[in-house]
Amino acid sequence: MWRSRESLLRRSPAQQASALRTARARQSLWKEYEQSLERARPQRWEAWSSYRNSASRERAQLKRKDHLQRSVIAALPVAGRDRKQLRRQLALRQTIETRALKRKLAIQRSAIQKTWHPGTWRQFIASSAAKRDARAIRLLQRRERERDRSSEEREL
Repeated sequence: MWRSRESLLRRSPAQQASALRTARARQSLWKEYEQSLERARPQRWEAWSSYRNSASRERAQLKRKDHLQRSVIAALPVAGRDRKQLRRQLALRQTIETRALKRKLAIQRSAIQKTWHPGTWRQFIASSAAKRDARAIRLLQRRERERDRSSEEREL
């Protein structure tokens, strides 16, 4: 990449035109990337907010249900040994329900994580190039040429 003003002036007109096209392409792609980020952020934020609300609501419901069942068992007119057995069964049932809720919430979290997002700048460029965007393809080709040049310089 040409970094100094002197190196820019030493270029041929064709090289200058190519550098200008690349800079414009990079700038227009960057604007598209920022716009896609601005579109995706509120959607993801809303999805996470909805998830947090529903998760806390479901956890609270499960907690209320467990508390109610424990109080029902405590109020039953049964022997101590039978009450202990009922509490054990209730604890097992609560464990199963808690694990099911955790599994359900994990599935919801992974679904939110899989929602569309432009990703990093490099991922955005790669996906744009995969969609056959000429600007992104030129940018990737230029990066590849620069990598080749730098690796050749290192070999010398």
